[in-house]
Amino acid sequence: MRKKRSKLGDGRIVEVNLFEINDRHSLQSNWWHHIKIKDFGFLERLQNIASYEVELGDILFLKQKAPEGFFEKYWFIVTDKGVERTDLSEIKEVLSESLVDFVNRNGKLPYSCVVAKLFKNKKVQVNYEPTYYDIIVMKFSPGDFDIEDVQGFFEDLDAVEMNPIDSGLVTKARTVTPSTSKSKKVKLFPPNKRITIQKGTIQNIEEMTQKYEGEIYSVYLLHLVEGIYEVEGEGETSFDEVYAQISENLFNKMNPKVGDSVYCKGRTKNHFKLGDIVHNIRTIKLS
Repeated sequence: MRKKRSKLGDGRIVEVNLFEINDRHSLQSNWWHHIKIKDFGFLERLQNIASYEVELGDILFLKQKAPEGFFEKYWFIVTDKGVERTDLSEIKEVLSESLVDFVNRNGKLPYSCVVAKLFKNKKVQVNYEPTYYDIIVMKFSPGDFDIEDVQGFFEDLDAVEMNPIDSGLVTKARTVTPSTSKSKKVKLFPPNKRITIQKGTIQNIEEMTQKYEGEIYSVYLLHLVEGIYEVEGEGETSFDEVYAQISENLFNKMNPKVGDSVYCKGRTKNHFKLGDIVHNIRTIKLS
């Protein structure tokens, strides 16, 4: 049974030495991230980690590259006893409670939050998506936090658009093309399903970059318009716009250009700003 923690997020600021946390848990990376518990503000690259100021109750997590090449995440909560290591399940619990409190106080979803799915059993899935790579899934059932109608509770809520703290995400356009898309994206895809884009025309290409240990890693977003897709188990459907996310290696190999027609296979993902995204793409053809 998880131990009961003291009340979090009481506004007190403390100074922590994250180098000491690394040493205590035998961690090598210095790529720390910060989530503000009160408003879901997000900071991706922390400075002055030997004397970093943070509020009690806030969440810190560290990304470290594993020998296999992927990045592992290590989770921590700042309490009155110090920076305590935890796991993703407790992070979801803490964020869920904070999310409900924020909605009650503000009548909006916090920054980077989106209602991702409504279930037939009246449950709701809300995603916290501060970056393309960091998504925390929270699920709410009727009766949680004394809310009997959780779907009604989250219905028609807009999210705070401005990050309460700078995210540090670097965005730059590889190919500059005026976008005619609407600011509010319509989400068509069910999340995490196999999908085939039968055809779609590249309107714009954006390079999204992150730094890790001095190295830059990139992915590329192909903005596709006026095409046809097919989700597993469903028939073909037309779309006005979606995004196809491909790796730097695949980008360099295929060299896609604005105006190309795209065929690709991947999995679906919903992003709070961009709407529908196809990622985990291994197969792509251009014409």
